[in-house]
Amino acid sequence: MDQVTRHLHMNEGIAETSYASNSSAQKKSIYKTKAVIEEAILDVLSKFYSSTISATEKQKSICIADLGCSSGPNALLVISFVLDTIYNRFRESDSDMPEILVFLNDLPANDFKHLVQVLGKIL
Repeated sequence: MDQVTRHLHMNEGIAETSYASNSSAQKKSIYKTKAVIEEAILDVLSKFYSSTISATEKQKSICIADLGCSSGPNALLVISFVLDTIYNRFRESDSDMPEILVFLNDLPANDFKHLVQVLGKIL
């Protein structure tokens, strides 16, 4: 028996009913948890980039994955917090910056076109 599968997703684009235009509560929550995000990132960095680890043992790259990212600017807001924390940590310690890879992933029906447009404006 054939089964029809329907994937629910947020409204695309920047229209009045889109996720990007109606996600201010989520944005507020992200700002409220910024300190927790930064603390978690610094904790991970301290384990892989502490001064007691030899240069050959230190990780050469950092991978960041947002699995289930939103299609609006909030996805990039969290990523920007993470990147700022990493950059500041390495700048303050006068250490070589590792390569940073960012992966954004969600359902195929997600509006990645809008996300790419937003990325193009900030890069």
